[in-house]
Amino acid sequence: MKSFNNQHLAKYWFLYGVLILIILALIYPELGSNEGPLKPDITVKYGGIIIIFLINGCSIRSGAIAIFNSAVGSLLGTIITPVLLYMMVGY
Repeated sequence: MKSFNNQHLAKYWFLYGVLILIILALIYPELGSNEGPLKPDITVKYGGIIIIFLINGCSIRSGAIAIFNSAVGSLLGTIITPVLLYMMVGY
């Protein structure tokens, strides 16, 4: 059997994390209940979504961000700004 090393942990970190959380849920189920200290109805709704978008944003390559920014800038300049000005002036 192979020895346990840091490469193994780095490769399967998510699996080990899930196993640890399952064991924690078996030991202390009140932690995740609606009346528990984590208040999952609030923390999952806001904290989870923030973490998901933060991780996805950190994994985007800078070239992809530059392309996205140029596309958004073009969209704002050619479509959204004239429409908003047209609505504000009221023609």
